Amino acid sequence: MEFAKPNPMSTACSLPESDTGVLPSSQMYLHLPSAFAKKALYYAPYVGHFFCTPAYAISRDNYDYYLLLLVDTGELQVQFNGQTFVAHARDIVFIDCKKPHVYRALTPLSFRYFHFEGSSSEAFYEILTERYGYLMHPAKQIAIESAMNTLVGLAYDGQLNEHKISAQIHIILSELAAQSASAYNPQDTVIAQAISYLEQHFTEVLTVEDLAEVVNLSPFYFSRLFRKFTNMSPHAYQVHLRVTLARQLLASTGQAVERIGEACGFNSTQHFIRSFKQHVGNTPREYRQRTLHTENT
Repeated sequence: MEFAKPNPMSTACSLPESDTGVLPSSQMYLHLPSAFAKKALYYAPYVGHFFCTPAYAISRDNYDYYLLLLVDTGELQVQFNGQTFVAHARDIVFIDCKKPHVYRALTPLSFRYFHFEGSSSEAFYEILTERYGYLMHPAKQIAIESAMNTLVGLAYDGQLNEHKISAQIHIILSELAAQSASAYNPQDTVIAQAISYLEQHFTEVLTVEDLAEVVNLSPFYFSRLFRKFTNMSPHAYQVHLRVTLARQLLASTGQAVERIGEACGFNSTQHFIRSFKQHVGNTPREYRQRTLHTENT
């Protein structure tokens, strides 16, 4: 498990015993907010990036914070406030953890999340959940994804900056509030069908023509529509899924790098190493060594 560097404001913490099914490549950071942050800012006591097996499950009667969770891959079932729903890749779950809640992995799963409070958290929660419900499908994902990545990066920084953390949370909430409730419903679009097909077949050789045929569109129109709703090309989305699976396999198995690249659908070891480093910042071997070192530590 990888932790933030300890300092007076940010403290390393171990995963709760209830967090079974969390792979060692996951990250979780505990931040103890200052009195000023509690009074004037958004603050995030917990920030994490989890990679999970289907054994992952959380059940709580009460937790002091709001939870905003962005699914990267897989399926997450949520039970909250008398509702049961399933979040898929690129969906956002927003719940008030002060009420009883249960969520569990239905498949191998990865997601980024933060628990937060402060500032106008309650007002944003009320307007967003009244407008969208607890499961959200934002049309313009890139700003939200960027802010989530920055938030995780700030949590990792030993000299954590509460003002920058607050700013990223505000960006995420504001982006969600600014989007039309009817702008994007993946359950009613052909893009949802294409994404579902990709998630089931991303290790296979797929062309834009193959995916366009699945949803009965021309390749040109399908490519434009896919990028509009995901801010990614179909090929980039497929590579993202492959790299996420590779991270799980590198962290949880002893398979050779060459075998993992092949299992994830890369056509050569060189292609696998190059793509993995572009997305993660380390080669597969470096990533595995860092994960094992962190776990041993």
